[in-house]
Amino acid sequence: MELYRRHSLRKTKTTGHIEIILLLIYLALVAFAGGPADAADLHLTIANDPIFGNQEADDLYTAGLAVSFQRGFRHFLVGERMFTDREAGLRFDESFLAAEQRLASWGSWEPTVGLGLLHIGRGFLGQSVQNSVHDLVGSDQVELDYLPEDRFFGELMARLERSDLLGRGRLVTTSIEARSAPGFRSWLRAMASYEATFGKHFSWRAGLGAHAEDASLRLLEKNVERLAPAAELGIAWRSLTLLWSYNDLGTASSHLTLGMNLSVGRQRGESPAAWR
Repeated sequence: MELYRRHSLRKTKTTGHIEIILLLIYLALVAFAGGPADAADLHLTIANDPIFGNQEADDLYTAGLAVSFQRGFRHFLVGERMFTDREAGLRFDESFLAAEQRLASWGSWEPTVGLGLLHIGRGFLGQSVQNSVHDLVGSDQVELDYLPEDRFFGELMARLERSDLLGRGRLVTTSIEARSAPGFRSWLRAMASYEATFGKHFSWRAGLGAHAEDASLRLLEKNVERLAPAAELGIAWRSLTLLWSYNDLGTASSHLTLGMNLSVGRQRGESPAAWR
């Protein structure tokens, strides 16, 4: 009976968290639906647990959910990442909210700047949702203590990006991005990606670059690499994407990102771009 009660409480809490996320998605869609709009992208990030199925892989940045909406030159993001350190017996959820604005082009380069807010501590999803996923895939439960204090950090972002068309259906994208959340972490990332179409509705993407990291939070600092290569490889079908990335978050580990792009305000017959 006690086991059933705990499971029911966890299920109720998980359902409540999912309802909050769905409400945020709905409100953002309503806010961006007035007038002509670009694609609204929904991205679900599942890191390690249902993919590798072993405890060693299911650590550090283990899972996350992110929703982004773009209208014209403005970009809005909300989401959460889960971080666990089994060796230390601690965890935190990294909840984020950010707004980005693309500026006037500098020759072939497109600059973007942004502001964000990070919450580090117990998030909307966190341990209860992670354990619900573990129930589904038959993995061990994760029971770790959260950091003793929740903390908030402001974040600044700047990015330079250019796209060079090589021919029909082939594109090279080069980007340099810097983010800084004083007191938490700062990083610099450079990546060159090649995209090409094949068949009627398929495309693929491969990228190579480097990621430099400076973390201030002690639990994160001991788990990131100061400088390490970064890579990505993905495939898209229509508006669905599956992307493998290495060192995307500075921990020299692999992640899989499942993406789905939804259109808000497009004309009939138009399709959202597969890759962001």
